[in-house]
Amino acid sequence: MITVDECFCLNCGCKQPYRVKKQNIQTVIRGVEVSCPEETAVCAICGEEVYAYEVNDRNVEYRLKAYEEAKQNG
Repeated sequence: MITVDECFCLNCGCKQPYRVKKQNIQTVIRGVEVSCPEETAVCAICGEEVYAYEVNDRNVEYRLKAYEEAKQNG
């Protein structure tokens, strides 16, 4: 995990630095099963999952790329 910017942590009640955990997931997009990385933002202070739009945007890109590759190979 790496520590990056800050975002609001509901558990802490203020902006805190967050860490990004990365894992591979299996999901279905429009009927196509894909495998792709997924990132989760976690408060570096309390460990609760937090919402960081940058992380969400990267997850969308990962899924789109995996879907396009699966359709081309499929």
